[in-house]
Amino acid sequence: MHPDPLFGRVLLLADAGELAPALEGFGLRCCATTGGNDALHAIIAADVAMDPFQLVIGADAALAAGLSRAPLLAPPRLLPMDAGLHGQSALRHAVATAFAPPVHQAELRVAGVNVAAGLANVGGDRPFYLKLLDAFYTAQRDTGTALSAHYRAQHWPDLARRSHALRGSAAGIGAQHVQEAAAALELQVKLHGQAEWEQYSALQEELERVLTGLRECFASLAGEAPQAAGGLAQARAAQERLILMLGQFDGDSLDVFAESKACLGAAFGVDVLAAIEEHLQRYEFDAARALLDLPSGH
Repeated sequence: MHPDPLFGRVLLLADAGELAPALEGFGLRCCATTGGNDALHAIIAADVAMDPFQLVIGADAALAAGLSRAPLLAPPRLLPMDAGLHGQSALRHAVATAFAPPVHQAELRVAGVNVAAGLANVGGDRPFYLKLLDAFYTAQRDTGTALSAHYRAQHWPDLARRSHALRGSAAGIGAQHVQEAAAALELQVKLHGQAEWEQYSALQEELERVLTGLRECFASLAGEAPQAAGGLAQARAAQERLILMLGQFDGDSLDVFAESKACLGAAFGVDVLAAIEEHLQRYEFDAARALLDLPSGH
């Protein structure tokens, strides 16, 4: 049984060898050229003629850069000449994959979160950002209850510490309103020794808005897994930095932990993070450092 024919137009650069007849055998239309400038002109002309090259095989870095600046209506995909194009089966698979439309990814929308800012914090790495959102939700879903308990019991130092930790985590994902409300509540306790209802309720409202937005976002992703490419590497970097700071009894360790908490979620469980945070709040730096140095943090 023969596979279904492929449809499209391919530009071959340099020494095409036996590629052209093989590609034509798949049903594709092929054109060959030898120079980068000639190739670029051929692509532009084909695009203007509304008969575009959908694929270019063998483009070098200079031509790829030229393509990025060219006024193309439909930029072609690029495939290196050495991209496993040996044998009929491998060649057909590589070309069919290059012709395949990009996988659609739903736009990320989270109420109360500046997604663009959050993505910028992680260099635009969407899978890792989804991991951060998941870690934030897991770590903060009970924070509202804890804030309520501290406020009603008038445990103002505990309320300030919890707000401080929440502020750092919120900044990491781009939850700017939560970050600002937590900072305002923390400052009020530091200046006046207590919190007013307005600041407390504002933080609760903003936090609940984000948590609800995260639940809705996760439901809308239809199974897109929040798997962080490089997430463990970033967690390891934060872990090593904190271990060094704690060994020096650096008071800034609390701030660094708060800022890195979502990132550390890629390597540590929620219970371990909570225990580390508790030790830090009590300035038990050796105990916190021992937990961070556990083999399970790999």
